[in-house]
Amino acid sequence: MLSIIVPVYNVADYLGRCLESITVQITDGVEVILIDDGSTDMSYAICTEFEKRFEYIRVVRQHNKGLSGARNTGMDYAQGDFVWFIDSDDWIVTGAVPKLLDYIRKSPEIDVFRFGFTLFKDETDEPVEEYVNSSVHDVKSNSYFQQNEMMYQVWAGIYKCTFLEKNSISFPEGMIYEDIPYNLQVYTSAARMTVLSHKFYWYRVRQGSLLRSEVNLKKIVSVAHILGVCDTLIDKFEGNNKEVTIAIRKKLDYLYVYIDHLHAYNGFTSEEKWKAFQKLNLHIPILPGESKGLIWKKLQLRWMPKIFYKNRIHYLKKQSQLI
Repeated sequence: MLSIIVPVYNVADYLGRCLESITVQITDGVEVILIDDGSTDMSYAICTEFEKRFEYIRVVRQHNKGLSGARNTGMDYAQGDFVWFIDSDDWIVTGAVPKLLDYIRKSPEIDVFRFGFTLFKDETDEPVEEYVNSSVHDVKSNSYFQQNEMMYQVWAGIYKCTFLEKNSISFPEGMIYEDIPYNLQVYTSAARMTVLSHKFYWYRVRQGSLLRSEVNLKKIVSVAHILGVCDTLIDKFEGNNKEVTIAIRKKLDYLYVYIDHLHAYNGFTSEEKWKAFQKLNLHIPILPGESKGLIWKKLQLRWMPKIFYKNRIHYLKKQSQLI
């Protein structure tokens, strides 16, 4: 019923704890697929050790393709009705797997189950923040898409495999922020979701993680990819004002993120940064009943993009002076 996919890359210090948290609660109907993504430390040896101990664990080794590539490879091998992507430096709560299997049995028609999680410090295991829903409830995915508290972390949910295959949803390889475009497609394609009140996942906050490192070209390209997904959703929802409004808001948000990344990146000159922004699709449709301020932003992007761009740069410089 459930395939657990764990991408593994140079996490020997954390991997054992992650896998122990999984294996201590596995029952019939679950498989665990470990994708060693070209590790150079002892991670692969730990994977094979667990494979020998547990017949439901399968290890696949490949040349390094990144987190997205490892997850996609895992999907090639997955045989479950649902899939859960677990990061190899995190762990899951005892009892999470049996409870999820109960939900799958009771509601096999659901495309996505979402649940809460805890962020914890790398050095001390001290909880930093918790995210949890107040009650269990079913929602149409487009209703969840409209909520401000929409979560993008793929490890905080399980996904029906036939739904993913039917809608050709996979992770963009060679990118980071891969959870965002993935779940944007999920939330705008699924028929039904269930939001659970349980906290099933502990996520390690690592100081040296890629998301916390300085801006590089891959981050800029990845945000541009997200903007492309937003454009696809705007076209998809044409004529449906509620959904297209959310897609437009997401695009505006990530246009600001794109400028912020360009501003922080040291690999381009000022002129090269401006040219990179110009290459984006800056056209955003104007909808009936929108505020004058929002209409003005869209017109700026279409006809006077340099003003929009410079205003954001001015804001960023002003903010940096206040710190």
